[in-house]
Amino acid sequence: MGYTEDTKTDKLKKYGFGSLRLLGLLLLITFLTQTRWSVPIGTTINFGTFGIGGAVLNLHVVSAKYQIIILVILIVRFILEYLNSNVILMFYLLKTVFGDCLAGKLDQIVWFRSITIAVITWIALNQMFDFLPNLFQLFQSIKNDFPTFSLHLICHIICETGDNYFEHLVFFRHRYSYELSCLVILFCNPSKTNLQLLIVDMIAALFYRFTNYVYNLLKHEN
Repeated sequence: MGYTEDTKTDKLKKYGFGSLRLLGLLLLITFLTQTRWSVPIGTTINFGTFGIGGAVLNLHVVSAKYQIIILVILIVRFILEYLNSNVILMFYLLKTVFGDCLAGKLDQIVWFRSITIAVITWIALNQMFDFLPNLFQLFQSIKNDFPTFSLHLICHIICETGDNYFEHLVFFRHRYSYELSCLVILFCNPSKTNLQLLIVDMIAALFYRFTNYVYNLLKHEN
C-alpha cells in the first residue's frame, strides 16, 4: 500500500480525525453562509443517509443480495427526491458517478447494477407518474448551472484520482484534498446552487466517514 503504519490504526485516524475535521469545516461554512443556506436536522439526516449507504456498499460488509437492496433504496430515493424538485441530489449523483469513472475508481459490477436498477426504476415510475421529468430536463438543469456542476466534477476527479493512485501520500489518503477542494469550490463559485450542492456533498461525506470509522473501530476491537 506504500506506507508501513498498521492499516487498521491508519483507517481509524483517517476516518476519525477526518470526521472531526470535516464537521468543523462544515460548521464554519454553514456559519459563514448562513444568510443564504441553513441546514435543518431533518435535512442533515436525509442527505447523510446517502453517505451511509455509500459507505456500506464500499465496505462490502453485506452479501450481493443485500447490496442490491441498498442500491435499489438509494436509487429510488434519488429519483423521488428529483420528483420533489430536488435537482441538487441528482447533480450530486451524476457528479459522483462521472467523477469515479474518470478517476478510474468505477466498480464495474456495482455501477452496472446501479445503472440497470436506475433505468428499470425510472421506466416503472414513468408509467405511474405522468409528471416524472425526463432526462432532457435534468441535463438542461445541468447546462443552466454548468459552472457549478463542472467545478464540483473537476474537484471530485482530482480527489478520487489522488485516492486511487497516490494513496501512499497522507494528503490524499486521509482526504485533506477533499477539504481543500471544498474551500476552492466555496470561494470560486459562491452561487446559491453551488452552496446547496457543496453542503449536500459535505454532509454525505461526513456520514460516509463516520460510518467507516464506526465499522473500523468495531473491526479493530475484534
